[in-house]
Amino acid sequence: MSQREVHNIASRLSLRPQQSESLAKLSSAIEASPAMLWPNHDVADVAAILATLKAEFPELQDFEREFPASHRLRPVVCER
Repeated sequence: MSQREVHNIASRLSLRPQQSESLAKLSSAIEASPAMLWPNHDVADVAAILATLKAEFPELQDFEREFPASHRLRPVVCER
């Protein structure tokens, strides 16, 4: 995504400065590591993508977090 496209999106959506900065960083991240857009990454791919992004954004940190498993979540059904 070019700087012009980032600016157009930020303007069109009336983004606040922090949001515009985040959009610009996302654009830079995608440009630095387009592989992160590919589906079905294996562990080696994720490690390589993270290394590339850490080079681009030195303040980036890896994190581990437990997310709820989708199979444990039950859909909510509204009955009338």
